[in-house]
Amino acid sequence: LENSENSVKEDQLFIQAWGEEAVQSLAVIQNGMKYIYWYYGEGMEPAEELYDLNEDCLEMTNLASDPSMNDNLEDMRARYDRYMEEWKSERVTGSGYERYDVLFDRHIPWEEKVPLIKVKDRE
Repeated sequence: LENSENSVKEDQLFIQAWGEEAVQSLAVIQNGMKYIYWYYGEGMEPAEELYDLNEDCLEMTNLASDPSMNDNLEDMRARYDRYMEEWKSERVTGSGYERYDVLFDRHIPWEEKVPLIKVKDRE
């Protein structure tokens, strides 16, 4: 606490795995950059977002498709993938969260995710 230049963590994972399907996501924040992977939205395929929170704290401008942010995007994707592997190895078995092993994995095709999505008439 005395040395404000030190940090406790290099990055942090944020899990939103409750509530409506359309708001569930996995995100990583590191040094003012935020990467979010959305596996689902009503009628949408998976999407990703990248924000520079130092310049855009309200997350109004998605930088994921900005070519000048490619290095940042690749770095945040790698951090995300690392956390995804940790999630898979550390989450509680039998908790009902097993489906997120697939849903939050950005490398698994959309077609494999659709059967795992809870739709009111399928429940």
